[in-house]
Amino acid sequence: MNFSKIAFFDFDDTIICEDSFIGFSKYALGTKKYIISLILSIPYIVSWKLGIISNSRAKEMLFNRMFKGLQLETFNKLCEEYAGRLKPNGAILHQIKHLQQQGVEIVIVSASIRNWIEPFAKRLSIRHIIATEIEIESENKLLTGKFNTPNCFGPEKVNRILQIFNLRDTEIWSFSDSMSDRPLFNISDYPFLVSGNKISPLSPIKDTVGTKWKAKYSRVMRNINHFT
Repeated sequence: MNFSKIAFFDFDDTIICEDSFIGFSKYALGTKKYIISLILSIPYIVSWKLGIISNSRAKEMLFNRMFKGLQLETFNKLCEEYAGRLKPNGAILHQIKHLQQQGVEIVIVSASIRNWIEPFAKRLSIRHIIATEIEIESENKLLTGKFNTPNCFGPEKVNRILQIFNLRDTEIWSFSDSMSDRPLFNISDYPFLVSGNKISPLSPIKDTVGTKWKAKYSRVMRNINHFT
């Protein structure tokens, strides 16, 4: 897939002002059941913090405990309801609208679950979503509690992007609240760090380790002033 201009947006704490995995889980289960699930999942969380398992594996195990065996139709209905309650970050919504007006293709790239991102994205006329996909038991349409793709986090975001888009000669923007998206920043012409309503352009700093990023007013901001 080829576009001359693409802007990649993280979802949690970027397009929206919350962690949607936590938000959806609380909405779908209710606060009491959610807290019980977290308590029962403490061994996974501790194992992740100790580096015994990856954050992706811990997340999948938590998702398994919360949603395994749920009917897909029920899950998707909950996703639609939850997405309808979400409000976009005003500053990011402004960026998305201006970039769309300039013919830039908008893509959401997120480690969260596609099923609740998709109905939200439709509200913003965003066609492309790259996210973590869930596994469905084909015969009875039940959630297996497993992921059908690797958790779309960090380097996996770029892996998934390159499977879908030919980025040769493409002008690239990226917006995220976290430096865990450094691999995404590294393929971008115009990377931006998001903190609430503050959007800061990043400038590359070369050192012996590789590329680091720092927020500062730079050529990047001057090049997109017509979007803001």
